[in-house]
Amino acid sequence: MEFTPEQKVLNDLFGRDMTYIIPQYQRPYSWDCMGKSDKNNQVNMLWQDLMDFYESKSPNIYFMGSMVLVISDEGQRVYEVVDGQQRLTTLSILLTAIKCFLKDVITKKIIPLSDAEQLIAFLQRSSEAIDEIVFNQKRGQGLFTIPEKKVKIQTTTGFNYDNVLAVVMQCGDVSSISLAEASSEQREVSMRYFNNRQYFIQELNHKFLDKGILTLEKASDLDSFFNFLMNKVSIVQIKTSKFEIAYQIFEILNNRGLPLSNKDLFRNFLINKFFELKSSNEIPYRDLDPNAKWQYLETNYELDSEFISRYVESKRGKSQQYSAFNDLQEVYKNYFHDTLTENKTLLFYADIEANLAVYTKILNVAFENKRIKNAIHFLLKSGNQSYILTLLLSLFRKEYDETKILGFLVALEKQMIYMLLGTLRFTSKPI
Repeated sequence: MEFTPEQKVLNDLFGRDMTYIIPQYQRPYSWDCMGKSDKNNQVNMLWQDLMDFYESKSPNIYFMGSMVLVISDEGQRVYEVVDGQQRLTTLSILLTAIKCFLKDVITKKIIPLSDAEQLIAFLQRSSEAIDEIVFNQKRGQGLFTIPEKKVKIQTTTGFNYDNVLAVVMQCGDVSSISLAEASSEQREVSMRYFNNRQYFIQELNHKFLDKGILTLEKASDLDSFFNFLMNKVSIVQIKTSKFEIAYQIFEILNNRGLPLSNKDLFRNFLINKFFELKSSNEIPYRDLDPNAKWQYLETNYELDSEFISRYVESKRGKSQQYSAFNDLQEVYKNYFHDTLTENKTLLFYADIEANLAVYTKILNVAFENKRIKNAIHFLLKSGNQSYILTLLLSLFRKEYDETKILGFLVALEKQMIYMLLGTLRFTSKPI
């Protein structure tokens, strides 16, 4: 069988020695609790759905959707997550939030003195049970065991989100991670882990504390809610040993959650094409790593959704007809063909890389000639950046000499100045 679908409740999903690898080619964690629409408050909606279902006392299973997994090591229960990382990560944060809530109750001693002994035993036992659910206990040196997260974010280069998740799951504070060298996007994503955990803790406080106190009755209710999560919340796992099969399933199922950007779609498209190349030409490409091919582009160049739009417009010589990704597929289909010595996917990749190098150079204005550098600075700041970037990408990927390039840039500068001055309106009469 090419793939196997199985319904799993959370007890099974977070079973003994399970390990889920979120590969680096996946987009960063995106679910949020800060907004007012279904595009940026997925965490709020999940909590409310779970609580409504729990309080309804329904005998049915709450279905959370599907996960698509590639089997990395069936014997060691290690799986690569192709689809479902948002739900999986958020569930880990929710379970962690319950543990942090329990620890807060112990630390702040917000329990009735008359029931202290019974409640403290419950809190400690419950906290240990959650650790066993979200962590694997790996043996270290001697008799010590080392907790390892069951959900791991692959990090080879770039920002270490796995460390952020580790701090969150240990009930740590954001001050425990270094964000000094992080980009604005990396800081935003990092804060999302902490904000979502805090949101869950606030909701737990509201639901399971009675005037700020954890009573025996509320503790019993929390225990029932936890049992509901572990035994009545389910996900359908779809497992396969082939990435290309997983990708096809992912495309069919991807009508939930956040819409994919052009960059997300391009990443999946390119990785899938390399897997197709590898599977159809096993011997010459057996060492080819599709994920590494994508990661190389993302690590070394300014690879964003804007590049895809500028690339397709400069290749086709006209504005986007549909979405940038649809036009990119047309470029791949119509502009690249197998030759006697090269495969079309490799030719396409080489062209993408060459254009990315030029695009990155333009964005960073990395030119030695000061006159060219000043001209590009001006053009990029003069408005209509998309048009300018497409034009400059078309210009600089050709090997013109500097005299011709400078002549073109001077003419373009004059045109932009004329257009900018033409937009001015004089309200007073000339003297």
